[in-house]
Amino acid sequence: MIMGLRAQIVLTTTLLVCAGLLLSSVFLLKVLEESLRQERVDRVVTLLRVVSWQGLTESAGRPPVDNVLQRFSGEMDLLEHGLFDSSLQKRSGGLSPGENATDLRHVLASGTMMTRIETPRGLRALMPGATGGFFDVILPLHGDQNGRSVLSARFSLDGVAQRVALARNAALLLVAGFSVVLVAFGVYLIDRSVIGPTRRLMEATSAIAEGRLSHQLDVQGPREIAQLTSSFNSMTEALEHSRRQADQTIESLHQANRELSETQGHLARSQKMAAVGHLAAGMAHEIGNPLGAAMGYLGMIKGESAGTQFLDLVQYTQNELERIDKLVRDLLDFARPGEDASQAIFDPSDAAHEAVTLLTHQGLFKGSMRLVDEIPEELPPVRAQRHKLVQIFTNLLLNARDACSNAGTVAVKGRVEASWIVFEVEDDGPGMNEEVAAQIFDPFFTTKEPGKGRGLGLFFCHKAVEQMGGRLDVVSETGCGSRFVLRLPVHGEEGAA
Repeated sequence: MIMGLRAQIVLTTTLLVCAGLLLSSVFLLKVLEESLRQERVDRVVTLLRVVSWQGLTESAGRPPVDNVLQRFSGEMDLLEHGLFDSSLQKRSGGLSPGENATDLRHVLASGTMMTRIETPRGLRALMPGATGGFFDVILPLHGDQNGRSVLSARFSLDGVAQRVALARNAALLLVAGFSVVLVAFGVYLIDRSVIGPTRRLMEATSAIAEGRLSHQLDVQGPREIAQLTSSFNSMTEALEHSRRQADQTIESLHQANRELSETQGHLARSQKMAAVGHLAAGMAHEIGNPLGAAMGYLGMIKGESAGTQFLDLVQYTQNELERIDKLVRDLLDFARPGEDASQAIFDPSDAAHEAVTLLTHQGLFKGSMRLVDEIPEELPPVRAQRHKLVQIFTNLLLNARDACSNAGTVAVKGRVEASWIVFEVEDDGPGMNEEVAAQIFDPFFTTKEPGKGRGLGLFFCHKAVEQMGGRLDVVSETGCGSRFVLRLPVHGEEGAA
């Protein structure tokens, strides 16, 4: 979860204030602890200096020093003591020489007092008043009548720790109170000087994003915020002016584009109609009569060849001539497109299989040229002109074969996708770049060598598929072959498609 600016400022301010006050408190408490500890040590040392002049003659079985220490043990927090002679033989008390033997000898030899303070170590020592520790005082006794003696006493510092702990608790309460006051005052100032103006800028930015460029802010607040607000207002005014100019420019461009598109459409249709009209007239004149004569002669040959082994070849030839005749008529009808009464409802897989069978019988896919047929035996019906669909498959297969330069693989597939029948004709040829693929369905555009293509095959295929209510697209990339995708609506679902 991303924190808001106000929450981040409040959290940061709180942490900084608390950290600063806590560090200051810890420092002051450590100074106080050291001062109280030294005060306790100095007080005990002063008292022991007086004790050191007491005589050592026993009274009621105890040396006077023991009586004095016993009397002041509660006030001085005495833990234990030991009284030793010059040979470190204990004369009274419960403290043995032990680890202090060296220090005892040093005091006996020098005749000066020694003080040693033991406080906690490690992380516990960082917390003021955590534990008191203790301190040892070793001093010579000057009132000894039988020779030099030494006194070793250990005193607790827990009283100092308790006082520091009370001061620590008071300091924590004081830190908490100061933190609340400082943070509240800081939040108030930040909210008035930064958060409030920033929120207004955010609301104004949202209004600008919604398109309300006339939104203006009141110039107020600190100097920097006021300058930012003034700059924001200037920006919105400039944006409003730019938008008005852009709207006018866009509207004029739309109008010019519409006029240009209409003009281009009329020009393209006129050019196409003129080109196809000239082509159809020429083909009708040049092909129509010879074609009719050839079909008549072929009918005569068919009558004479009844029962012979050439009858199938004659029938195939007659079918192809009839298909050529239909293509010529299609060219003549192209200039007056409309609803074709010759459309029928049939299985499109039959038309695809017919085109595959025709090209296979002609020997166009043999040797190093392979045709992979993955067309289902049965598909949902479509409404179209069967002979045109056969011609479309034939053109697509021939173009794929030519793209492979007679050495490669051409695959034709069919499937159903929702309310569409989808056919794919794919080759593993050199493919096309984007520029060629964008023009592949234009009339008279061809990538073949002069004399081997007129650039009309894919143009007529694309136009015929559109008249059937379908789509013909190409997917190609240089070096990765090409794939032509033919989509036809399932009969009865054209409106849904």
